[in-house]
Amino acid sequence: MQKFLAAAFAGLALLMAPACATSAGAVSAKEVKIIEPGEIFSLVEWPAEGDDALRAAGWGDKIAEVKSHVGENSAWPPSLKDGETRHFGAETIKTYRTEEVARFQYFKQDVVLLRVPAAKNRHMGKDWQLDTDFFILIGRAGIARS
Repeated sequence: MQKFLAAAFAGLALLMAPACATSAGAVSAKEVKIIEPGEIFSLVEWPAEGDDALRAAGWGDKIAEVKSHVGENSAWPPSLKDGETRHFGAETIKTYRTEEVARFQYFKQDVVLLRVPAAKNRHMGKDWQLDTDFFILIGRAGIARS
C-alpha cells in the first residue's frame, strides 16, 4: 500500500509540474528573473512536497544538496543570509541569473524553487555569491520568465 501511495504522489507531482520543472541534466534550463525579492522565503522548513517536486523534476538525487543550500540558515551567500542586507539589496537580488527547478505548494502558497548557478553569477559582488550553486525558494509572484 505504501509503495502504491508513493507512486501515486510521485505521479501527482509529475502532473502538477510537468511544464515547470527542469531536469538536473537538462541542457535548456528555464531561466527566470527575480522581479520581487520580497517574495523570497528566507527561513525554509523543507516540506515533503518539495522532495516530491524535486523527484518529479529529475532532481531526486540532489534533495540533500538543495536542502543544505536553501534559506538563510543554510549555505547562502553572506549578503543574502542577512535580512537587513537582503531587504536593502533588493535591486542587487534582481540581477541574479536563476533557473527554475520545480514548483510546488509551500504552506498553501504557490512557490518556485530556483537554482542560482555559481558559474552564471560571477558578476555579483563577493558577498552575494558562492563558489557552488545555491537555491532560492520564492513565491510565484516573485518571478518572471526571461
